[in-house]
Amino acid sequence: MDLDEMLTAPPDVAAWQLAEAELLRLIPELSLRMRQLEALRVRLMHQVDQRCVAEQVGASSPGNWLAGAATMTPGQANKIVKLGRELANHPEVAAAFDAGDTDYDQIRVIVELLNKVPDPDAPARSDDNAATETDSDASGDGDGDGDGDGDGDGDGENVFDIVGTDATRTEACARYLLYAARTEDSTTLARRAKALELILNGDKKNPDSENTELNEFHASPGLGGRVHLKGHLDAASGEALLTALSALSKPRPGADNRDGQHSKDQRTPAQRRADALTHIVRSYLDSGQASIEGGERPHINVFVDADDLAATTTRGAGADRPGCPGWGRSRSTSPPESPATPTSPPSPWTPTATPSTSDAPPA
Repeated sequence: MDLDEMLTAPPDVAAWQLAEAELLRLIPELSLRMRQLEALRVRLMHQVDQRCVAEQVGASSPGNWLAGAATMTPGQANKIVKLGRELANHPEVAAAFDAGDTDYDQIRVIVELLNKVPDPDAPARSDDNAATETDSDASGDGDGDGDGDGDGDGDGENVFDIVGTDATRTEACARYLLYAARTEDSTTLARRAKALELILNGDKKNPDSENTELNEFHASPGLGGRVHLKGHLDAASGEALLTALSALSKPRPGADNRDGQHSKDQRTPAQRRADALTHIVRSYLDSGQASIEGGERPHINVFVDADDLAATTTRGAGADRPGCPGWGRSRSTSPPESPATPTSPPSPWTPTATPSTSDAPPA
């Protein structure tokens, strides 16, 4: 059965009727076609972006329109739009993507590296030391990343035999990573791109590991009230955080367990680190040194749903809860009057009160 015939009506394909040889032949062909279709979507979205088509139909941005049209998250849609813009500056990489030689994740790794190349238009041949180190990394001898590919994709081949002798730095990096992408997945390729970035930026006075301007931290409320954390820190700040978490995330046998049993700590390492981070935050809030939020220093906020408040107010006004007087009776009941007759003889300055009929002593 031909792949084009199958793609005309995919739900009608009886996969169980296909022979083993057909399955082994069709799946790689289908994977190649999927990569090509993904590249086509990026190209089409770039045209939508360039022509402002999304804004003409009322969308706030191309990514917003794609998210609604394809039922994907805004983040995924914006990455597609951004990739289309960046591929316009790298036609050689775009051609490899269109041909299906690389997948979407590999292309993103390559483009992100190309955006960080210093002096992108400078000749790549002028930096012989970087070329030598890059060639050594390509052979898998000293990258330290554990890929251990030894894939024979140019082990004895000079890097300039791959990228060309007259290539610029950007072109050389693109060709080098495209060559490696033939046999490496996106994760291994990302490690290779990181090693290449360290080589290219090795002479920087402020490397990325010490650049505090690159620090990011995101705390996003999710569904159900849980908060998702994501970020990365420079080496010094990260080491300080790890040191604080290490001291507070050690196992605590006994009463500190969540189940209250005097046995070993049942929490996983991830749970212990989460408890340690919570302890650090609460200790800071308890110290009273927190900044002002809403006119006061907050410690914990309690949120009550409007439905719960409505249910409380619409509950029967005179209905009593067990052990508590009803709201209606508590409003209608007046406080008891104090006795009119004083318990002790009045002093000269104490006004005397006329006793009521019910309080008057019998004659």
